[in-house]
Amino acid sequence: MGGVPDEATQLSRESQLSIRIEEDIDRICIKSFPEDEFTDCMDEVKAGSIHIVDITNEFVNFSRDTHMVVTDLASYSQTIKPIVITNHSLRFRSRFSTLGLHQFVIVDNSETYYQGEFTVL
Repeated sequence: MGGVPDEATQLSRESQLSIRIEEDIDRICIKSFPEDEFTDCMDEVKAGSIHIVDITNEFVNFSRDTHMVVTDLASYSQTIKPIVITNHSLRFRSRFSTLGLHQFVIVDNSETYYQGEFTVL
Protein backbone atom coordinates (compact mmCIF):
# COMPACT_ATOMS: atom_id res chain seq x y z
CA MET A 1 0.00 0.00 0.00
CA GLY A 2 2.96 2.32 0.42
CA GLY A 3 3.78 4.89 3.08
CA VAL A 4 1.59 7.42 4.81
CA PRO A 5 1.31 10.66 2.80
CA ASP A 6 2.97 13.74 4.30
CA GLU A 7 -0.38 15.55 4.43
CA ALA A 8 -1.89 12.82 6.64
CA THR A 9 1.13 12.86 8.94
CA GLN A 10 0.89 16.66 9.25
CA LEU A 11 -2.86 16.56 9.99
CA SER A 12 -2.33 13.86 12.59
CA ARG A 13 0.38 15.89 14.29
CA GLU A 14 -1.73 19.09 14.31
CA SER A 15 -4.91 17.42 15.57
CA GLN A 16 -3.12 15.00 17.93
CA LEU A 17 -5.28 12.19 16.53
CA SER A 18 -4.10 8.83 15.31
CA ILE A 19 -3.97 7.75 11.67
CA ARG A 20 -6.11 4.75 10.77
CA ILE A 21 -5.51 3.07 7.42
CA GLU A 22 -7.63 0.27 6.03
CA GLU A 23 -6.69 -1.58 2.87
CA ASP A 24 -10.23 -1.65 1.45
CA ILE A 25 -10.50 2.14 1.53
CA ASP A 26 -8.68 4.21 -1.03
CA ARG A 27 -8.52 7.25 1.26
CA ILE A 28 -6.73 7.79 4.54
CA CYS A 29 -8.88 9.25 7.32
CA ILE A 30 -7.91 10.84 10.58
CA LYS A 31 -10.72 10.40 13.08
CA SER A 32 -11.25 10.46 16.78
CA PHE A 33 -12.19 7.05 18.19
CA PRO A 34 -13.11 6.52 21.86
CA GLU A 35 -10.29 4.70 23.60
CA ASP A 36 -9.79 5.86 27.20
CA GLU A 37 -11.78 4.72 30.21
CA PHE A 38 -10.14 5.61 33.51
CA THR A 39 -11.39 5.97 37.08
CA ASP A 40 -9.25 7.07 40.02
CA CYS A 41 -10.75 7.28 43.50
CA MET A 42 -8.81 7.52 46.74
CA ASP A 43 -9.61 4.50 48.96
CA GLU A 44 -8.75 6.39 52.16
CA VAL A 45 -8.56 10.03 53.13
CA LYS A 46 -7.81 11.80 56.42
CA ALA A 47 -10.69 13.79 57.88
CA GLY A 48 -10.61 17.34 56.54
CA SER A 49 -8.20 16.49 53.73
CA ILE A 50 -9.13 16.68 50.07
CA HIS A 51 -10.67 13.53 48.63
CA ILE A 52 -10.10 13.03 44.89
CA VAL A 53 -12.27 11.28 42.32
CA ASP A 54 -11.23 11.58 38.66
CA ILE A 55 -13.08 9.96 35.78
CA THR A 56 -12.28 9.92 32.08
CA ASN A 57 -14.49 7.95 29.73
CA GLU A 58 -14.42 8.71 26.01
CA PHE A 59 -17.36 6.33 25.48
CA VAL A 60 -19.68 8.61 27.51
CA ASN A 61 -20.81 12.20 27.00
CA PHE A 62 -21.30 13.49 30.55
CA SER A 63 -24.12 16.00 30.90
CA ARG A 64 -23.79 19.26 32.85
CA ASP A 65 -26.16 17.72 35.43
CA THR A 66 -23.70 14.97 36.38
CA HIS A 67 -22.86 15.00 40.10
CA MET A 68 -21.66 12.76 42.91
CA VAL A 69 -23.84 11.75 45.86
CA VAL A 70 -21.85 10.69 48.95
CA THR A 71 -23.57 8.87 51.83
CA ASP A 72 -21.94 8.08 55.20
CA LEU A 73 -22.83 5.27 57.65
CA ALA A 74 -25.42 7.49 59.38
CA SER A 75 -27.22 7.78 56.01
CA TYR A 76 -26.35 11.48 55.69
CA SER A 77 -26.08 12.30 51.99
CA GLN A 78 -24.50 15.24 50.25
CA THR A 79 -24.41 16.20 46.59
CA ILE A 80 -21.09 17.32 45.13
CA LYS A 81 -20.69 19.00 41.76
CA PRO A 82 -17.46 18.38 39.83
CA ILE A 83 -14.86 21.15 39.82
CA VAL A 84 -14.11 20.26 36.19
CA ILE A 85 -16.56 18.78 33.72
CA THR A 86 -15.96 18.16 30.03
CA ASN A 87 -17.75 15.89 27.57
CA HIS A 88 -15.61 12.93 28.63
CA SER A 89 -14.14 13.72 32.05
CA LEU A 90 -15.11 14.67 35.58
CA ARG A 91 -12.92 15.90 38.44
CA PHE A 92 -14.32 15.92 41.98
CA ARG A 93 -12.51 17.47 44.97
CA SER A 94 -14.24 17.40 48.34
CA ARG A 95 -13.58 17.30 52.09
CA PHE A 96 -15.28 15.09 54.67
CA SER A 97 -15.19 15.29 58.46
CA THR A 98 -17.39 12.32 59.40
CA LEU A 99 -15.20 9.29 60.08
CA GLY A 100 -15.91 5.87 58.64
CA LEU A 101 -17.06 4.29 55.42
CA HIS A 102 -18.64 6.50 52.75
CA GLN A 103 -20.39 5.26 49.62
CA PHE A 104 -20.65 7.33 46.48
CA VAL A 105 -22.50 7.23 43.21
CA ILE A 106 -21.92 9.43 40.17
CA VAL A 107 -25.16 10.16 38.35
CA ASP A 108 -27.05 12.61 36.21
CA ASN A 109 -30.81 12.93 35.98
CA SER A 110 -31.21 9.71 33.97
CA GLU A 111 -28.16 7.48 34.35
CA THR A 112 -25.78 6.05 36.96
CA TYR A 113 -22.17 6.09 35.74
CA TYR A 114 -20.01 4.89 38.64
CA GLN A 115 -20.28 3.86 42.25
CA GLY A 116 -17.80 2.99 44.94
CA GLU A 117 -16.71 3.58 48.48
CA PHE A 118 -13.91 5.12 50.52
CA THR A 119 -12.98 5.50 54.19
CA VAL A 120 -12.46 8.74 56.09
CA LEU A 121 -9.83 8.25 58.81
